[in-house]
Amino acid sequence: MLLQENKQTALKIIEQYNDAINTCLNQNNITALEETYELRNELIKQFFENYSSLLNQKDQEFFEDIKTLDANVLIAMRTVKDSVVTEVTINKKKRSGITAYQTISKEK
Repeated sequence: MLLQENKQTALKIIEQYNDAINTCLNQNNITALEETYELRNELIKQFFENYSSLLNQKDQEFFEDIKTLDANVLIAMRTVKDSVVTEVTINKKKRSGITAYQTISKEK
């Protein structure tokens, strides 16, 4: 995806991707989050390649906010990962219990 030639339009597009990232987080849609995150990062890279000489204080604050968002994304992804690991562990224990029960019932 290529950025627009206008710096403000490019910032708006990046902001829309930030909103999409928040939506993915709220919906626990990790696959879409990963894809959106990668696309947004590519747009940011293109932005700096094209407009680094035109950055002002407002732009710098915008990208500082993105750093904060990224830190929150990382925390949220760890939380989701931990919940998935916990769920897998619980399911393994349940499966083990069912197997034990089936073994006992076959013996009787």
